[in-house]
Amino acid sequence: MTNEVAQSRPDLPRLSRRGLIITLASLASLPILVVGLLYVTLPATSSAPLAVDVKIIRDVDPPQVVILNQDDSDWSNLNVTLNGAFYHYYKHSLPQGKELSLPVTAFVRRSGLPFDPANLEIDDVNVAARRVSGYRATRDFEIARGQDP
Repeated sequence: MTNEVAQSRPDLPRLSRRGLIITLASLASLPILVVGLLYVTLPATSSAPLAVDVKIIRDVDPPQVVILNQDDSDWSNLNVTLNGAFYHYYKHSLPQGKELSLPVTAFVRRSGLPFDPANLEIDDVNVAARRVSGYRATRDFEIARGQDP
């Protein structure tokens, strides 16, 4: 055995101090560039709430939720949620100034369980729709026991 010191291999590429600084700076600036690119390229969103009126008609069997489009444009992809758990998706467009009447039995949980008006009271209604401009808008209604929104 010999006590030879291992020689470094000069043929391997090495990262210089300047190369390391440039690499770290580019890695640090990459997320900022990506966020800036997304900010510039993605469409703007509308913060204006949906112009909608909601009525609960309780004197019919089953009770009905009436959605009135008071917006200045037609809606598509209308989603109505009762109590944050029962959903109804309306696949047709709802023209400006028109109303949509939905029986509460048309609302189901994600598991398929329908809304039971005999055992449940409507506490809140959420309406979400896509405007013609492409913006998605929502509006929440809190309902006191036995009262209309």
